[in-house]
Amino acid sequence: MNNKSDCDTAKLRPELQQAYEQLDNSGNYFAYVLCPTQDKSAWEVTTRSGVIYGVLDGRYSDTEQATAAGAAWLQEQLAREPTDNAVFDQQLWKVGANTQP
Repeated sequence: MNNKSDCDTAKLRPELQQAYEQLDNSGNYFAYVLCPTQDKSAWEVTTRSGVIYGVLDGRYSDTEQATAAGAAWLQEQLAREPTDNAVFDQQLWKVGANTQP
């Protein structure tokens, strides 16, 4: 992908698109959701911090392990002492989240 229009039209696999939509619909600054790997042989934990999406390192053989990893990640995020930049980012995100249709 070489330009913005390529990024705008890039297609995600359906499972990942659904995971992103679940994260967006959560209404939380920090969120995680389980997503099957592309080959459906394991589970991944997809995360969101504000407008930044990511995936935890690791693949999990079942949803119980993946949920435990996601919950641990979330607890770590919530327990972390926020920097001034993080507080500002969260305030901006809240304003943006409240203005979405």
